[in-house]
Amino acid sequence: MSHQHTVEPGETLSSIAADNGFANFLTIWNDAGNANLRKVRHNPHILESGDVVFVPDLPENVAHGNDAERHVFALESPALLLNIQLQDIDGKPRASESCVLRVDAKDKNGRESLEDEFELDTDNEGKLSQEILDDADIAELQVADDLLVIHIGLLDPVRSDKGVQARLNNLGYFAGFNELDREQLRWAIEEFQHDHAIAPQNGDIDDPKNRSKMDATKKKLGEIHGDHDLP
Repeated sequence: MSHQHTVEPGETLSSIAADNGFANFLTIWNDAGNANLRKVRHNPHILESGDVVFVPDLPENVAHGNDAERHVFALESPALLLNIQLQDIDGKPRASESCVLRVDAKDKNGRESLEDEFELDTDNEGKLSQEILDDADIAELQVADDLLVIHIGLLDPVRSDKGVQARLNNLGYFAGFNELDREQLRWAIEEFQHDHAIAPQNGDIDDPKNRSKMDATKKKLGEIHGDHDLP
């Protein structure tokens, strides 16, 4: 039955679709009931807690086949990819880096089991990509002696304060963790502005007079982070 779903921390449209029996999250995303949501969220995998998603009725698909013959049916389900880019402290790509990625997996009966392990190498831009489950929520990336924990689905939109904080941390600017430390966040924003020629530096996210500079900063932050959250 169709209903309104309020997004909780860690949820993406893929996980919401999987929980409601949809093989393709785009069936929900492209529904007319989510027209307003698409105007404010430009990436279905980057939602904010409290967003409301309209979940339509499951479509009734009927396929026909002759008796006493074998038929193969395939569900249309786009691959969900975890994309990562590794950079050094100077922001340069860590190319041809050997990594081990551990992520949620399912057993032969379709039940979620422990994890899959993938041995991967970054490309010339320091990037790697791996298909993951629709409802995967955590992964670990081993790079030499470093172990990086990746919380899938916890990236808020770049226009939100938490979205800015998370992207700055991902890019190596210490912006604090968990509850917003607004002073630490301001310092991190100003360091980012300095590195990307946004002058004069002003990271006060609470000053209405600073809104245009913060809009420019958030746009640049989205571009550098590579998540294409902004239109």
